[in-house]
Amino acid sequence: MFKLLSAISLSAIILFGMPARAVPITYIFAGVAAGTLGGTSFSGILTLTATGDTTDVTLSGSTYRNDNVATVIDIPGLGSVSVTGPDYMFDNQGATKIGYGVTGIPNCCDIIQQVDPIFATYDLTTAQSLLPFGPDLSVGDWVDVPTSGGLLTLTRFDFNTFEAVLGAVPVPETGGLAIFSCGLLGLVFSRRWNRTANLS
Repeated sequence: MFKLLSAISLSAIILFGMPARAVPITYIFAGVAAGTLGGTSFSGILTLTATGDTTDVTLSGSTYRNDNVATVIDIPGLGSVSVTGPDYMFDNQGATKIGYGVTGIPNCCDIIQQVDPIFATYDLTTAQSLLPFGPDLSVGDWVDVPTSGGLLTLTRFDFNTFEAVLGAVPVPETGGLAIFSCGLLGLVFSRRWNRTANLS
């Protein structure tokens, strides 16, 4: 009985007592843009916000990628749309380049590319203060990007900025804290029960 109670208690402590390591991260590109959304022309400040999690960042060669992002694009004069195709963030440290891409578009795949020496060590998991850039190196590839508002094509994307913002570390839920507390109490009482049984 003692071993069973101890095992349950320790399992509860391990499962619910360890701090969560996942941290939300938001990558933001903004700049002066022109193009069409679903056939409607626009021009002005466009903002692309890709939100992911630091635990989803992977490394292949010298390139870090986050393939599990949810992206919203604020289109000047037309509102916000979500990217509906499979998309990703990347940082190619060897090329000192950061960017954003959408798989399966006509000119596959990277549609934002910006170069700065700081990206030689950036790994997509930490905050990054606002950095200014010139024209997007891949603006010619912004063709027929699938969004909730129709196909998005850019003919201009310059005077850009990039920043990354970390979210708050997740706090354990009330239920998890309760189970963790029960596990601790169970461990304490099982040890006392074992001592009492050994003295009898």
